[in-house]
Amino acid sequence: MNTDMTGLNEELGVTIPTAPEIDPNKCFNENLLKSFKDTIDQQPHLHINTILGSYATVLPDTNNQIYPQLIWIDEIHDLESIRNTITGEVRPRGWQIRDGEDVNEECVNDYHQDIVNKEWVPTHMCGCVFELEDGWYSVSSRGVKRKYGVANLHHRLKAAIEAGEDYIITWVIKFKDLRLLAEWACAEANRNKYTSNPRKDNDIVRAIQEQLTWESELKIALDNAEEDGEEKTKIIINKLKVFHLHGNTINGLVRKLESVGVFTGDRRRRSAEDIDKWFEDNLPSWKKTGQNEYVNDQGVTVKVVQNMGNNHFATAGYLADQILADNPHIIITSDSSGKEKLPTDVLAYRKGHLSDAYKHIDKMGEVRDLLRSGKARLATQYNLPGLNNEDTLIYIP
Repeated sequence: MNTDMTGLNEELGVTIPTAPEIDPNKCFNENLLKSFKDTIDQQPHLHINTILGSYATVLPDTNNQIYPQLIWIDEIHDLESIRNTITGEVRPRGWQIRDGEDVNEECVNDYHQDIVNKEWVPTHMCGCVFELEDGWYSVSSRGVKRKYGVANLHHRLKAAIEAGEDYIITWVIKFKDLRLLAEWACAEANRNKYTSNPRKDNDIVRAIQEQLTWESELKIALDNAEEDGEEKTKIIINKLKVFHLHGNTINGLVRKLESVGVFTGDRRRRSAEDIDKWFEDNLPSWKKTGQNEYVNDQGVTVKVVQNMGNNHFATAGYLADQILADNPHIIITSDSSGKEKLPTDVLAYRKGHLSDAYKHIDKMGEVRDLLRSGKARLATQYNLPGLNNEDTLIYIP
């Protein structure tokens, strides 16, 4: 007996639905498709080729023309689990590339309203599907063999289904390597200027993590990089540039990719959240009393400061308050979270933060006098582990 649903339907005498006639009274119809084609001819910058880059090519329609097409919704595999009959690979959420969220209901509702009101503007809202091949097999609940997977259409497709549409207008594309779909979606299709539900940082992290599950160019480059981590950091930064990101966002994602184990860089860069997490994991008995502030087991106030930029001015103000109150205090510095490499003399760099802070304090009246008289209680300094061979707080003499 046949094991696929199409064969079972045939053996049981169940009629398999065929694609219905295109209803001119529905939103997605021949007139709307013609309007879209005319607009493409007049405004070539709206062609999907502008965002496909080297990732994929557009497949022609039945007239061998490169335009969007009216695709029967039953033939599109969306968010259901799908298994590859050749490799055995299972994708539990179809080709959803977003981390944690399958659909944004607010986004779906907006699309649904446009479809119901026949106000769809395909030049702004036309997604794309790809042909299922290489062992990917899917059949709808009605026994229709699916021909396409979703590359960038989940929200629009759900809205069309809920609105009772038979077809949807979409580009049909072919990826040079389907395993790079997530990278393409995050780098191009889901950028802020192309979608009402843009990619998030975690989507980019997931796209990069996926590339470490096979012999991708990224995995090979990281595997062959020097062990000191500097080369790996450069490789990751160059990969992140593919996603059209700005400097601060790249720095944050480098830290995030390090923290989730994608690679070990030349050192550990910590955001404020990473610092909090370090204390939770390593010194859980220390009580958090404020932003970057703790009380240790001996009841001493501990201030954590990032050793970068002009932060030593803020440290100076904090030190002045503690000195005037004659409070014992500890300063824990954290190496710069930026992408720059630390100086060769790491100890001098770390000592420099408090040194610069005290130089600033030296300009202050009462505090300066206490320091000069030797009556001031000076801070004890430690540094968070930052180098790959460091695991605990480092005392800074």
